[in-house]
Amino acid sequence: MLAIRLPLGLLIIGAASPALAETGKDGAVRPVASISRGRETPATARTSPSSGLSPAITHYVAEQVAMMIAGTQVFSVLPTGSMRPAFDENTILLTEPAAFADLQIGDIVVFRHSVTGTRIVHRIVERRKGGFWTKGDHNLKMDDDLVTEDNYIGRVYGILYSRRVRAPLPEPLRQSPALTAAAR
Repeated sequence: MLAIRLPLGLLIIGAASPALAETGKDGAVRPVASISRGRETPATARTSPSSGLSPAITHYVAEQVAMMIAGTQVFSVLPTGSMRPAFDENTILLTEPAAFADLQIGDIVVFRHSVTGTRIVHRIVERRKGGFWTKGDHNLKMDDDLVTEDNYIGRVYGILYSRRVRAPLPEPLRQSPALTAAAR
């Protein structure tokens, strides 16, 4: 369990995500069924948590945490809906440089797609020789790219929610030092 008190008097408490997998009779490890399946709809667009914090304050808090914990990277999320209900575009993610060998099924990771170069943030659902297969919680099928030591960026350890906004985030926030992870 991680607890951090920030200058604003905010307290962030986090813990590792539980493994969302089970081992079948054949010994294969498979993901447990997610809460919802399919692509984004008007109904699922409201299923992720939010908070009363503005996007700017949420981003500020994330940057403060990043300065306190070595190796932390800050990512914003594009509005694809692939990781609902865990998080959506009203979220800032904090990643740690966890060793590739320490990754487990159920971890949420950021990696660079080996063909397109796009940064993707999805959950590990299967271990294979040489890497891991990932899938967006709200997607029907696994991603088409294996996460390997070469394209792995970091493991998500913190999810900060902001209040929902109807307009896009201001350009200065989008172009801040935080990186943007695309969820497909």
